Amino acid sequence: MKGIWLIFGLLASGYVLGVGKSPVWDGANIYLGQKGVVYRSAMLQSNGMFPERSTVTSVVWRYNLSSSAIPSRFSSSLCTSDRCIRLDGASGKTLAFEGVPANRPFYFVFYIPGKGALRPPMTVLRYEVMVNYHN
Repeated sequence: MKGIWLIFGLLASGYVLGVGKSPVWDGANIYLGQKGVVYRSAMLQSNGMFPERSTVTSVVWRYNLSSSAIPSRFSSSLCTSDRCIRLDGASGKTLAFEGVPANRPFYFVFYIPGKGALRPPMTVLRYEVMVNYHN
């Protein structure tokens, strides 16, 4: 089995890592200012850099929030077009996407239940998905 880490990243500063030919995707911050709203990240997807017929063996995720005071019942999920898994924290590893084509796009979902403005508002400063795959 070949184990190769490829980074799908969104960096808050817009800074793009210059790591050889490793695919890196960048975008903007996610501002979380309202309760009861589902916030979805940009699609993090391959640009054809995976070998043909590669499949996911595991996925590692990480995101950073602007505040250490996380609202009660804050939830985060990692999704593909056909499934979402609830994340148990700001970083971790999952086998839930094992066997999925490695070039399948991923995205994050953030949610704070309730109504009204979130005080103080939060920003997802950075989020990234690292895909371990084999072909």
